[in-house]
Amino acid sequence: MLDGIAKVKDLVSKAKEEGMKALALTDHGNMYGVVKFYKECKAQGIKPIIGCEVYATNDVYKEGKEPKKKTRDNYHLILLAKDNTGYHNLCRIVSSATEHMYYKPRATKEVLKKYHEGIIALTACIAGEASRAVESGGKETARKVLEEYVDIFGRDNLYVEVQKHGIRGENTYETLFELAEEMGLKPVLTNDIHYISREDEKAQEVVLCISSRTTIDDPKRFKMNTDQCYFKSAEEMYALFGNRGGCFSNTIEIAEKCNVEIEFKRNLAPKFPALPNGETETSYLR
Repeated sequence: MLDGIAKVKDLVSKAKEEGMKALALTDHGNMYGVVKFYKECKAQGIKPIIGCEVYATNDVYKEGKEPKKKTRDNYHLILLAKDNTGYHNLCRIVSSATEHMYYKPRATKEVLKKYHEGIIALTACIAGEASRAVESGGKETARKVLEEYVDIFGRDNLYVEVQKHGIRGENTYETLFELAEEMGLKPVLTNDIHYISREDEKAQEVVLCISSRTTIDDPKRFKMNTDQCYFKSAEEMYALFGNRGGCFSNTIEIAEKCNVEIEFKRNLAPKFPALPNGETETSYLR
């Protein structure tokens, strides 16, 4: 919470203004904004892509037992629902992550494997496991990470995400481009959107201070160290890498793959074939 200041209606309006056909919502570890986002996109003629930036973990949980010593092991991972099966599985993944809460709601690899159907995965930002692996262990370590995610989601459903916000550590994209080509994976270019306009960066800094209970004057406060987390135009995005490896055009490919339809006027209450004496469906459900 309090990670960005962009409002749903403004995000969708900006997408329409820029002539974009689709928009994804990938809040950190939660899907609270899905319904509002979906309805606003439909109202403005923008294709809604339902997603979440989950915290994937390698911590082992077996037979309901917690590990003796918890670590803060978690990596960002973008998950997008391709269809309604994927949407339901995404809900299951995000909900189950709260069972493994340790600083962040964490999705285990076992849960990702179990509910992978109908989901597209992107390797995320510099906090993603592949980028971290490049920094800590180099190219071959990152290759093993990507191989694991290919095993979980399938080669056609995993995209190697590249970004350029001018943030320290983002130079891992060179290695990620190389790995994508060598492994037959597709790179995809994205931009973190925490605010609509570049000028909003200062306001977002204040919100981050509120979130972290610090002040603007605190030199040790958490900050983004960039003013590039705004809603960029297609031209601005193309200027970053061109269409290297298809990273620019692959965004369209992903958008075309994602087709979630949410119905709001259906009665989803369960039907009970045999009710105990004296019970109605409502009283029995309650």
